[in-house]
Amino acid sequence: MTYLELLQNLPIDRLRGIVRRRARALATLTKCTNKLDLCTKMVKLLFVSRSITEAISETNLLQIRILVYIVTNGGIVDKEKMIADAGEPHREHIESALDDLQDLALLFESSELGNNVLVCPDSVLDKIPAPEPYKNLLSPSLGKYPTDVVEYIAKSLDIESLEGLRSKSHAVSEIAHHLLDLSRLRTVVDSLSLDANKVLEFVISNSGVTSLYELGGHLDVRYRNQLYSYDWGKRWAQGRPRNPVEELLGKGILVLLGSVGWGYGEIIIPGDVLNLLVGRDTASWLRVVEPPAIPRSPEGLTPRLYDSLPRDVAYLMGYLSRMEAVRTNKGIIHRTALKAVAKGMTEKSETYPALVYAVAREAELIDITERLERYDVTSTGLKWLEQPLSVQQLSLATIWFGQDVFAEDFKDSLATFNGYYGARTRLYRDGLIKILIDLEAANPGCFHSLRDIKAKAAFRCWDRFMDDNPNSQESEVDDKGEGTNSTEGAHNRFRQVPEEELNVAGVSQIVYRICAESLVWLGLVETAGPSAKLDTYVRLSDLGKTHFMGVPRNDTVGSTVDKFVVQPNLEIYAPPNLAAAHLYRLFKISDPSPSGMLTLTKENLRRALDKGESSESLIKFLKDHSATVLPQNVEYLISEVGGRHGHIRVGKAGIYLQVTDPMLLKELMAQKKLGIHYKEQLTETVALVTGDSVESILKLLRAAGYLPVTSRQGETHQEEPVNSKQYVLPKPYQYKNPDIENRINWKAIS
Repeated sequence: MTYLELLQNLPIDRLRGIVRRRARALATLTKCTNKLDLCTKMVKLLFVSRSITEAISETNLLQIRILVYIVTNGGIVDKEKMIADAGEPHREHIESALDDLQDLALLFESSELGNNVLVCPDSVLDKIPAPEPYKNLLSPSLGKYPTDVVEYIAKSLDIESLEGLRSKSHAVSEIAHHLLDLSRLRTVVDSLSLDANKVLEFVISNSGVTSLYELGGHLDVRYRNQLYSYDWGKRWAQGRPRNPVEELLGKGILVLLGSVGWGYGEIIIPGDVLNLLVGRDTASWLRVVEPPAIPRSPEGLTPRLYDSLPRDVAYLMGYLSRMEAVRTNKGIIHRTALKAVAKGMTEKSETYPALVYAVAREAELIDITERLERYDVTSTGLKWLEQPLSVQQLSLATIWFGQDVFAEDFKDSLATFNGYYGARTRLYRDGLIKILIDLEAANPGCFHSLRDIKAKAAFRCWDRFMDDNPNSQESEVDDKGEGTNSTEGAHNRFRQVPEEELNVAGVSQIVYRICAESLVWLGLVETAGPSAKLDTYVRLSDLGKTHFMGVPRNDTVGSTVDKFVVQPNLEIYAPPNLAAAHLYRLFKISDPSPSGMLTLTKENLRRALDKGESSESLIKFLKDHSATVLPQNVEYLISEVGGRHGHIRVGKAGIYLQVTDPMLLKELMAQKKLGIHYKEQLTETVALVTGDSVESILKLLRAAGYLPVTSRQGETHQEEPVNSKQYVLPKPYQYKNPDIENRINWKAIS
């Protein structure tokens, strides 16, 4: 039957289910007035490569195993036989999975071909990520050989009445009947030479598939040269076997696929033969159910909620306002600058500063200035600082999901990735967030271990959360916590990792990074219990329930204060819940110390003045928001720095030095220890000097206690008024299916 006929035979409710589940593929579906028109257009859109791959990625572990089971049976299976093979206790799970697969249009239940027959279209079969042996069963694989090769294999197996074989298909059928009988297959294997048995064991350990080049590396030089000789792929079935590979090919146990030129052809053990050799029952793949997640009551646990991200974003903004930080050729901030920023943040994890930088940059709170090519605070960032804490947290959480500057699924989380990698990162986040939402809905307020969440993720999102990364240092662990055999583990994997993905992090690491780091730092998840990787307990926080589930949040939660304490020893105590706008202003003139206090320094005051602040505005800010009277020595310090700031200006015309007072220039020229050489005095306040750079002259003057500025720093810097425009929350990343179902006139079609 054609795809069109399969679709036309479906009831309207099933067609609606397909349109709903495959909406992204059917986004261009126009209005249809009859069923034939609808099905014709659906066929053109559903059975293209990208659409099928997207649909397969939405299957869970049981569903993909059903598809692999159908592959191993040639694409058409009897539904009742499949359920009988799996066992009657699994009927409900399998029927539910089949119903979902039909809504995805990955298979069809057809009564035209017999009672309860399941049909998987050829285009879908080609895209199912089954191991190569199971896509190439014995009979179809032998059928690709020329007739003389098939007869050669039949003769090698001593099949009786060889002369009576009526055709090539008849010969293939006889060979399959011979090799797929367990007792006969054992006899054939027992008759193999020692070298042939070693080759067979190697191919089995390699999941039943290898290349001619790889196989040759495990043979003696004489045998290897035979395999690599010109046109060997067409000459191996002539005469007696010369090497163990020819011996296995002659018995039909190994099969050549495609061209074997230059030693790169594939050699496989057909899937049905492989099952007999290793004693595997493919129906056992269907006996899998979603693992349960055991809820843990919060009683006896101490929930840990992290709510300092807005504070650290404000610190990053304050730091960039006074320090130079440029970007690399990859377009991200220099690692040295990020390490310097990390010293003043509340979380000491190596990856946390990268997350803070990524969300701040993608939310456009910081950006590269056009003229100086260095990071600075944007007008949007200044408006963000004035928002309520809940709005700040919500904006950062929204940006985090859609950005791909910080990617939890890579070992190096902070890098530049293309759209393909960014899309995969969002799929990881989406899968884990959905599990957290479901767990909260099923057991409100309860914690769940990351180990249980990882197990659920491996079932629901098998293509992302199975331990199939060859670079991962994690060992495979079965349900009992015992290590599994690596060969068997390889057989149970259903996709190969592309070469460009080999830098990905391990599955456990990805789960931990998203659930116990990113979501925690964003304030969306609370943790409890041990901090040891998968033993950590997590649950959605109040903010997480609001953000992901729409649960109303208490407005009093997360309120901020606007007062801090300035002490005579030049230290400032800033409460953890101090408003971000005040924190930003403090971080422009002070550095966090290990004790948690902020320390005022002349150098930071000078940098703030360089960026357009004035001593008067700083004193007023501290007086207005200090919970105690501003100490006199602090006010004197700021006034002193402000009074001395900017009286010397250094620029490059060659290099010139300009002062505000002629006496100051005479004072400078009289100080030989400064090491500044004067070429010529142009005016009473301007002199030409020699030096390597403007920065070197600035460094010499500052070391002597002066507070010079560059010519560009001397320009007045006017910040855009914060309240000139209303702050607009970023739009959430759109990943949901478009609403195509309601655009179709189902009444007319039915």
